[in-house]
Amino acid sequence: MANQVAMSVYLSNDSTRKYLKGVLGERTGQFITSLTSLAGSSEMLKNCDRSSILACALKAVSMELPFDPNLGFTWCVPYGKTATFQIGTKGYIQLALRTGQYKFIGSRDVREGEFLGRNFVGDPEIKWLPDDERANKEIIGYMAGLELVNGFRKVIFWTNQEVEDHAIRYSQSYRKFKKTGNKNDAIWASQFEKMAEKTVLKALLSKYGIMSTDMQKAVVSDQAKLNIDLETGEENINYIDNSEITETLTSEQQKEPLEKYGAKKVTEALETMGIESLNKLTLSDMETLKDIIEN
Repeated sequence: MANQVAMSVYLSNDSTRKYLKGVLGERTGQFITSLTSLAGSSEMLKNCDRSSILACALKAVSMELPFDPNLGFTWCVPYGKTATFQIGTKGYIQLALRTGQYKFIGSRDVREGEFLGRNFVGDPEIKWLPDDERANKEIIGYMAGLELVNGFRKVIFWTNQEVEDHAIRYSQSYRKFKKTGNKNDAIWASQFEKMAEKTVLKALLSKYGIMSTDMQKAVVSDQAKLNIDLETGEENINYIDNSEITETLTSEQQKEPLEKYGAKKVTEALETMGIESLNKLTLSDMETLKDIIEN
């Protein structure tokens, strides 16, 4: 309860309340109630910076999407002490339907025996198995498809490996999970199927869909830390989970784990990570090293 009160106190700040009144008007009270509840809904969110949670909720409201995680349109996802904005498959579909240009749109997993190959233009040919039969089949990949009211159709298919490669390339928290097995902050690890369906749909819409202003906002803001200047309303976007810091450690930085944990523990952790020595360790690997030793 104390953390929820802390969010209430943060939102009652004069500059914050003035900004919310200017943006939300009569909806301010309900917004504060919902956001206070959201901030206290998990232990990880309770520890997140309040301004980052507020920015996530305001971004959802700006696109007229609910930020209640139970509804599955948008999420406020903890990443360390920062909340990042995430749009779900339902959120992308809702934004697409609002354009009035989509006749059909969706994404789902593809099971063994359903992918039949590709047609003459390279689009996948998929034949769905009955639900009771496909339930016992392994997932081999994910598809997304759309049909516009003008008759244009497009379907794309990513294999499990292509989805996995995407997650490893663009999410440092997933790369960390692959090395340590620790799912903390790694939404790709805890909700792989949902993230896969969303990612393939996002790729389809970004390349072949009709992009409304809100759709463009969604693609740009998805999986980002959002900062809002409450004086000017200026928004800053930072993709903290997409960054990959590859600089090797300085000699001083190499001394830090040795002095803190000792050479034996550091060497064992490096072996677990498959890294030869501290000379090969990068800044992005340092947190992983610490997690292995401490956990």
